[in-house]
Amino acid sequence: MEQNKIERKAKAAGPGKIVKKTKPKTTPKTKGTDSIMETSKMAKNVLDMQKTAFQNTYDALTTAQDQAERAANMAIDSAFWIPEEGAQALREFGKTFKQGRDEWKRYVDEHFQTVEKLFVTNAK
Repeated sequence: MEQNKIERKAKAAGPGKIVKKTKPKTTPKTKGTDSIMETSKMAKNVLDMQKTAFQNTYDALTTAQDQAERAANMAIDSAFWIPEEGAQALREFGKTFKQGRDEWKRYVDEHFQTVEKLFVTNAK
C-alpha cells in the first residue's frame, strides 16, 4: 500500500523528479509526569495480578492441607496401635503447621503493602 502511494506521487511529479518517502504519523511520546503515571499504573496492575495469583495459590494450598489434615486425623483416630501421646503429638504438629502457614500469609501480605507504598503511590 505504501508502495502504491509512492508510485502515484512519482507519476504526478513527472519524470526525473525525486519523491520523498513520508514517515507514518505516530502519537506523541509522553513527557515528564505522564510517563511516571503510566509506569506507576503498570506497576500497580502487575502488583494486583501478583496479589491475586498469590491469594489463589494460598487458597488452593490451604484447601489441600486442610483435607490432608482431616484424612490424617481420621487415620490417627482409627489406628488403635498409636498411643494417645503420639496421636496428640501429631495433632499438635497439624496446629503448628497451620500457625506457620498463617504467619507466612501475614508476612507476604505485609510485604505486598510495603511494595505498594514504595512503587505505586503515584498510580491513583
